[in-house]
Amino acid sequence: MTTTVAVTGITGFLGRAIARALGERGLAVRGVVRRAVAVPEANELRVAALEPGAALATALARADVVVHCAGGGRAVTADDFRRNNLDTTEAILAAIEGAAARPRQFVLVSSVAAGGPDGNGADALSSAACTARSSYGRHKWLAERACLELARRLGGEVQVTIVRAPAIYGPGDDRFAPLVRAARKGWLMAPSPDAPLSMIDVDDCAAGIVATIEHPASGPRLYWLEDGERYSARRMSAALARHFGKRLHVARIPLAALTAAALAAEAHARVTGRAAFLTRDKLLDLTAPAWICDSKALRAETGFRTRHTFEARVPAIVASLGLGEARS
Repeated sequence: MTTTVAVTGITGFLGRAIARALGERGLAVRGVVRRAVAVPEANELRVAALEPGAALATALARADVVVHCAGGGRAVTADDFRRNNLDTTEAILAAIEGAAARPRQFVLVSSVAAGGPDGNGADALSSAACTARSSYGRHKWLAERACLELARRLGGEVQVTIVRAPAIYGPGDDRFAPLVRAARKGWLMAPSPDAPLSMIDVDDCAAGIVATIEHPASGPRLYWLEDGERYSARRMSAALARHFGKRLHVARIPLAALTAAALAAEAHARVTGRAAFLTRDKLLDLTAPAWICDSKALRAETGFRTRHTFEARVPAIVASLGLGEARS
């Protein structure tokens, strides 16, 4: 019998990649969406808000695995982060716990922000202290704790897997557009251009998540996903500048200027009702001294391997943003 995997956030950048990876492995993909939309990567769609109620319970019913990929950091207030990351997780967990036939596995797609710069070590699963810098990270951490509490209550009936991802790159993500546009002109403007970063390509990230489904652990597990490289804003911009035939010039942005830009973005978000990417909360993570994690546990336990690096993906990233290939 084909394994059915219900995926939230399937219309997003990572969600679509997860759906593609599941399909390539012969798994049936059920997209859980807020409204009816076209999702070619899914075998079926079920419409339900990620909130307590019969609609969500029906959307998840008889799925063998549930992957919660919805949520994220594009918000303004602490309430936004709570609703997007913690409340949605708790609603799904309640639906799973109340189901007559529970899934065998629940996979939470979390973030290295949940651990903060210093909380992504081997003891992160057992740590009782939240070391996140931002509200976004704290609510991701609280969502992780809620998953572990469900595993405890159900005595291991549902395998809980938490995957913390760092920054994800790849074609189709508009968050890289400002970096690409600046590099096209030969510039990098950043607060900490040499801060070390772990990162992962979107398709590799999806493959790692699928690997946790194909090779489930015997108890609650926390994995990290990264491609084995150590990046920085300078390294990424240098690769982009080379692509455009430019010499890179680096300028450090004062924190005061970034804070002013974040305040303006938050004000715009409140007026338009659209989530902001640059916020004061986001700055807490952007100005961290480093974001480093290690996927050696996932590699050892599942055989997971990455296929991409940022440099190799530069042409596809540029093309997906419609910013051209011409050198000058």
